[in-house]
Amino acid sequence: MSNIFDTEPPMSFQEKLLYAQLTGLIALLVFYAHFLQHAHGPHYLHAFFLIAFLLLITFRFIIRRNAGNTTSDERDAHIEGLGARWGSIFFNVGIVLILIAYWDHGSFNNATILINLLFHVLLFANAARIIRQLIAYRSSL
Repeated sequence: MSNIFDTEPPMSFQEKLLYAQLTGLIALLVFYAHFLQHAHGPHYLHAFFLIAFLLLITFRFIIRRNAGNTTSDERDAHIEGLGARWGSIFFNVGIVLILIAYWDHGSFNNATILINLLFHVLLFANAARIIRQLIAYRSSL
């Protein structure tokens, strides 16, 4: 028996992909907060995660380009543009803050600080993009 009062539309492929990316991002944050913050000595997992981010972006691009069975209309393109805009804003603000920190301190003592800052900037920019796209999919534009 169908529920005639159920007005929530089913999730599209793009929305399911965003939820999967958000789940992966939360899993990465939990792993980072639990293991990496309490590690002693130098660790290079930040660089590994930066490479993983680049691979995730490349994988997402390939899936979006080769997915012929998904319908993409003007609304999807508009929502993707909104997410890209918000991600770019967070990324650019983060880079400006890194440059301000560099100018205030004169130099970074080691590469770990710079990798750590870039990791956080990419993390927040990606989270802002995903959350903004999910909000746009669930609200009327």
